[in-house]
Amino acid sequence: MMTPPTFEQALYNESLRQAYLDSLLPHCPESVLGLIYKTDKLELFSRLSPARQKEISEMLNQLGGKLSDYLPPLLMSVPKPISSQFGLFLRSPIFVEARSFHLLSEARFTNALFDHEIVHCSDFYQGITLSNGTVLNHKNIASLQDITLDAILEYRAYRVESERWKEKSMIDPEWTGYLDEELKIYRDILKCIDPQTDLERIAREEYLS
Repeated sequence: MMTPPTFEQALYNESLRQAYLDSLLPHCPESVLGLIYKTDKLELFSRLSPARQKEISEMLNQLGGKLSDYLPPLLMSVPKPISSQFGLFLRSPIFVEARSFHLLSEARFTNALFDHEIVHCSDFYQGITLSNGTVLNHKNIASLQDITLDAILEYRAYRVESERWKEKSMIDPEWTGYLDEELKIYRDILKCIDPQTDLERIAREEYLS
């Protein structure tokens, strides 16, 4: 068996990037459909089972895009499911931009992937369980305004990313400060939201307490 490429090798050789991401997939939870390097999406897609191809195609169709032209605007991204699919145990792909290899160190890259994007996959897969036992999923997610749900999703992901980064005692004040600032941004957004339903009020307060 060939040794998978390292992050450094993938950084300097673009042809190794999908193989590098493939080597990380076994360390991901069930909620992750695949780690897809943007220039190799079609090749990886062809290697998925017909059932998984159908699953990911339906998700992207709902987003109004096609696999061949879907380009994430960020360094990494997970397509947000439509309301009727939220928490239905559907797996999500994580798209990885070329820029993520150039702009992030290996430590930042793995932190963003495993401690942020995978949080999105898990939330989309099983829904979000509030402290009172309520699960935000396809049955009730329409009770939240889009801005509220998006802020909660990002706050949850940045909170995990920040906590796990600090647990590793990494010496990187710039990245630590960036994560703290993102947390503050989404918390401030939640503070400004006027809840329109009881569930939205409860969900908002959960992340402001």
